[in-house]
This record gives sequence, C-alpha cells and structure tokens, in this order.
Amino acid sequence: HRNAVKVNGTLLLQHSETAVQEETTPSAALKFYPYPNPFNKTTCLSLTAAKNCQADIAILNLKGQLVKTWQKELIPRGNYTINWDGKDNNGHIVSAGTYIVRMNAPEYNSSRKIVMVK
Repeated sequence: HRNAVKVNGTLLLQHSETAVQEETTPSAALKFYPYPNPFNKTTCLSLTAAKNCQADIAILNLKGQLVKTWQKELIPRGNYTINWDGKDNNGHIVSAGTYIVRMNAPEYNSSRKIVMVK
C-alpha cells in the first residue's frame, strides 16, 4: 500500500510501515539506497526511517559541488521513495557521470555513489 506524502515541497511516496525495523541503534534511525544504479534519466532514493527525523539530502558531483538538495526535510517514520529526475536545483538536466548522494541526519550520515548514463 503506497501513499504520497508531501514534506516541505518534496513528494515522498510512502510504502507499508510493516517493513520498518524497530531497532534503536543510531545506525538504524535512517537508511537509504538509490535504485536503479546506474540509471538513465531518473533514479529513486529509497528511505527507511525507524523514527521521525530531520535530514539533509544532497546530490554532489565529483568535485564536491552541490547539484540537487532537499534541505531540512522532516521525514516521518516509515518507508519512502524520493524520485530524482536528473535535474539540478535550477531545473537543468545534469550530464552523464558519477554523483554522490549524501544524507545527513542527527544520528545518521552516509554517502552512496550513483552513475547517470545516457
């Protein structure tokens, strides 16, 4: 069962909460992974929040420059998907290449490489 939730202008697609683990360790507070990877045009960031948390999500190029940001998003407990359409903050389509997805939350910091192919 999926519901759309809009949080600070970002559309999150919520999935069934039954898959959310009840772990209380800091590393389990928020988890994410991108798919498909590599991707062409769009990719999804699948998020699992074991509890309500606030997170900064950013996509950077290999020079460390910000490409796309979702800042200070309040993510309610549950499983979500954020779709990235391959556009930067100005609405321009980014070039093919390797990018870094970075997620920072009070109890969780992680980065993942993603590859856009054309």
